[in-house]
Amino acid sequence: MIGQLLRQLGLLSLLCYQIGCFVISSEQKVIGTYELKVNSTNLTLDIFSNHTFIETVRESGLETKRVSGHWAWTGALAIDSLYIPRSIVPQELSKLSTYSESDHSVFWPEWHFGTVILPIFPDENINFRMIRTR
Repeated sequence: MIGQLLRQLGLLSLLCYQIGCFVISSEQKVIGTYELKVNSTNLTLDIFSNHTFIETVRESGLETKRVSGHWAWTGALAIDSLYIPRSIVPQELSKLSTYSESDHSVFWPEWHFGTVILPIFPDENINFRMIRTR
């Protein structure tokens, strides 16, 4: 009886894991508007179905910056020229001389309990979070 209960709990936890968090495998599910907020820096990323994007960066005390470009689905989301300001980059990375604020980026979008996220710096829990679908 205890063995059967443990098997059922194991199956339930596996089911919850698969429903709760997984990597997205369809480009249609990544189309939408995302936000990322770290301290006084706000980024908005609009991903459109025509394979273009617009990013808006608002940093306290600085002019709003807009970046646009193209994206492709390669089993992951590949975005050209995404702008990630140093103000949100983990300290260890921002000190590297090879770090560039504007660069080609590849993300493996994830579904986290009803929300699509684009992990930027997952170890620091810095992610774009979808706020609107298109």
